[in-house]
Amino acid sequence: MFNSFAPESSQVSEQPMKTLATLDHGDSAVIVAVTESKIAARLGARGMVPGTELQVLRGGDPLLVGLDGARWALSALDAAMIQVESRPRRLRSLLQRFFS
Repeated sequence: MFNSFAPESSQVSEQPMKTLATLDHGDSAVIVAVTESKIAARLGARGMVPGTELQVLRGGDPLLVGLDGARWALSALDAAMIQVESRPRRLRSLLQRFFS
C-alpha cells in the first residue's frame, strides 16, 4: 500500500472502505487513499488526491468521474485502487435534473 497518499488513521471512519469501482452512477464520494503507487502520481496530476470530492457520471468500464468541473475516465482496475468515503445523494427536482 502506498502510504504517502493515505490519511492518518484518526481521520478514517470505522465503516468498511469502499473503492471508486463499487460506486454507481450519480454517487458522490471523497477520496480517502490511493493504494497503488504506480497510479498515484498520474491521479495526483489530475487532481485526484485524498480529500477531493468527486461524482460518478457513468459507471462501468471505463468509469467516468467528474471533479472540479472536469471529466476523467478511469479503468475499472485503476478505480479499484482508489479508496473512497461515500457522500449521501442530494435529492433534486425533475427540473433541476433536466437543466443541469
